[in-house]
Amino acid sequence: MVIKLGGNSANGSCHCDLFEGYQQVEHVTTTKRSIVYRAYSCARECTVIIKLFRLDSLSSKMKHKIRREFEVAQHLMGNSNVVQCFELRRYGSGKQQALILEDSHGTPLRTDKTKYGLDEFLTIAISIIEGLATIHRSGVIHQNITPKHLLYNDKTGEIKFTDFGLSSMLNKQYQPVINIKNFTDCLEYISPEQTGLHRDLDYRTDFYSLGVVFYQMITGKLPFENNDHSKLIYSHIAKTPMLPHEVNSSIPLVISKIIMKMLAKSADDRYQSCFGIKMDLQLLLFTSCLQISKLSTLS
Repeated sequence: MVIKLGGNSANGSCHCDLFEGYQQVEHVTTTKRSIVYRAYSCARECTVIIKLFRLDSLSSKMKHKIRREFEVAQHLMGNSNVVQCFELRRYGSGKQQALILEDSHGTPLRTDKTKYGLDEFLTIAISIIEGLATIHRSGVIHQNITPKHLLYNDKTGEIKFTDFGLSSMLNKQYQPVINIKNFTDCLEYISPEQTGLHRDLDYRTDFYSLGVVFYQMITGKLPFENNDHSKLIYSHIAKTPMLPHEVNSSIPLVISKIIMKMLAKSADDRYQSCFGIKMDLQLLLFTSCLQISKLSTLS
């Protein structure tokens, strides 16, 4: 649906002061907190995403999250693995706010097991871990890695990270644990140290969350599911999920071992760098391709 500037729609009003300088404004989606548009930016000569918030309907926590997302995105400006955030704009006498974002032409990463063959999973997983490595090198811990915050362009194979509202920019390796209440929308993906029961939290928290995403991609299921938040949190702290190859017998044991190492309860027992994860995934992809090559030679 293309919206005429100055007109109203069932999805909200379009204001000339917001959309000045943009053409072909198209409504993308509406959530309980925001309205999302795609539009052509005359200044940038490309399409952008306009994420519009009504500040009077937001909690102080959500307002802080929007500001944080903009600040961290500015810190990561120029990183091709991150959805760029160009501007944070207030309008309507300051009662409304909009984030102007890069249009990556990607969609949230699907976690349907029927979508990914072994090689496709490994290729996407390697791209994700390469992107995460660049974020960590910039001194940023994402802290909210979920499939909806990984935008995948299936035409180009490009992966981009988005939603840095809960991220931390660090000069030191460790920081105080963040309040568990900040993660109520993504409890299925939080690390044990994000529950508040562990003293230190560092970049390795992202490895746990990404391990959950990999588990879900390859099995089609989450490691832990429970409508009771307290029981779900306890599972992250104390329970061991079913091994991926036990969920789906076609999954190689070595993939189970990689994912379960990422899901270790103690950060010290996980991989200690993105490089380590990448090397194991690349070795597995190389071995898989080599086996296929040998079969092709024999046929």
